[in-house]
This record gives sequence, structure tokens and C-alpha cells, in this order.
Amino acid sequence: MSVNRRQRKKRRQAAALLAALILLLALLTAGWIYLNKQPSDEEAGIPPQESSIESSSESESTMESESSSQEPSSEETSETEESSEEPAEESSEESSEEISEETEESSEEIENSSEEPENPEEEEWNLILVNRTHPLPENYEVPEFTELRNNNRVDSRIYPDLQQMFDDMRSLGYAPYITTSYRSHEEQIEMMNYYIRVYQEQGYSEEEAADMAAGIVALPGTSEHELGMAVDISTEDHEANDPYIMWDWLAAHSYEYGFILRYPEEKTEITGIDYEPWHFRYVGKKAAKEIFEQGVCLEEYLGLEGE
Repeated sequence: MSVNRRQRKKRRQAAALLAALILLLALLTAGWIYLNKQPSDEEAGIPPQESSIESSSESESTMESESSSQEPSSEETSETEESSEEPAEESSEESSEEISEETEESSEEIENSSEEPENPEEEEWNLILVNRTHPLPENYEVPEFTELRNNNRVDSRIYPDLQQMFDDMRSLGYAPYITTSYRSHEEQIEMMNYYIRVYQEQGYSEEEAADMAAGIVALPGTSEHELGMAVDISTEDHEANDPYIMWDWLAAHSYEYGFILRYPEEKTEITGIDYEPWHFRYVGKKAAKEIFEQGVCLEEYLGLEGE
């Protein structure tokens, strides 16, 4: 509700209160005049017992008149009441307008809420960006894992779509096989150290080895595999099942299951990672479809390219 609307409401409430006070004052005044003008029992020649009953009736009539703002008992107050009824009616009309306005606002709020995304949590986890300039959120933990074959595991939230994608690929004759999925931060450190040692054994200095290892392994804390939403997909037997044929199908259809080709060949300058036709990242079906149709990478989709 805007400030002007609140001010109007306060003015209407004040007008209604003032009208009620004027009406009450008029009734009290009329009652006092009426009682003072009535003759005493002796002057009216009314027997005491009869007078007592009539007085009780008059008292009840007076009480009814004071408790009702629409049926005054004195003709002398008719003009005052008529003048008081006008602001009361106006107040009633204003109150109706307020209720109507509040109803319209409530309807607008309901309509706006119905336009919200079906899954308001999508941006909180599906679209987390992890790269060299956007490290993994501090204290990030996958809420629940689903165990796969070969000691692989993924975030349980992506498993149903991942399973459906694999089932459909197998029905088409492909033989998908997950080579890498979730890696803990400690495992990422171990992998980085392993490649540093390999290059050092080849005669490179520690600094040179670290730079070369960083070219093929993401620095700990900057790997999507630590999210639990990225999978490297290949085939067990490359001779019997050419992985490139399957990767082409995945590049064209993975969005239907909520996955994207995370590191396209034409986006290496933006992602900072060489083309990886096997690396697919879950972002949810809505975002995956938009990313595919727009021909962008995740950084561009989120408006964070170059940051």
C-alpha cells in the first residue's frame, strides 16, 4: 500500500470516528432534553404502581435509543441525526472503496506470485558457477549423494534426469560410461599434486610443473566436479563404440535432460578451459534449453563472462 493510500485511509478512519462521536453526543443531548421535559408522576396524575411500570418502559426505550444509532427516540434530534448520517454513509462508502482496493492488491499479489519460476531454488544450486574466477562457495556441501557404478557418485537431485538420459542413449544403441563424476576437495588436491609430480619427474621445476598441471587439472576449489553436478561421459570400448558419435548426440540432445556441454570448442576464451566433448554439467531443463537455443556457455548465460 502506497503512502498516499495510507494517508487517505487514516483520513477516512478519522472522519468515521468524528461522525460517530457527533452522533453519540446528539443522542445523549436528546435524551437529556427528553427526560427534563417529562412531567413528574404527581403532575401527570399517574398512580405510583402504574408510573413505575411506565417509567421502566421509558427506561428500556431510552436504552434502546442510546444503543441504536439508527432509531433515535426524540424528534428534536432528527435534524442532527440526518446531518450525522451523511458522513457516516460517506465513511461506509470509503470503507467499501478501501476493501475493494485491498482486494485488487491481493489479486495482483496472487497473480505476481503465480508468475514466479516453478522452481525458485533453481538459481541456488543448479546454476552455481564454478571456474577459475568463481571458486566453489565456502563450506559448500552436496546435500545427498546417489552412488553409481565404479565408485562414482552424483548429487541425488540430478540423478533422475541423468538416469533417463542414459536409458534413452542405450535404447538408441549407445554405450555410455561415466569416467569421472564427483570429486571431493581433497581428491582434487591429490590429483593436482599427482600431475605436478609427473612433470617434475620429467625434469621440470616445481613452478613449471605446477603451471603445466594447472593446464590440465582445475585448481582445487575451481573444479565443477566438486559440485557433484558434472559428469565425464565416454564408452568402455572405444573401438566397438566410438565416443565421438555419442558425444555428438549428447551435444545435440543433453539439454532435453537438463545437461549442457560445459566447455564448447568455440567458447574456450570465455570458459578458460579447452574443448571437452565429454564434460556435461547439469543446470536444469529450463536453463539447459535456453543455453542450447541461444548458443551460449554458462558464463554468458549468467552474464558473468570476463569476470
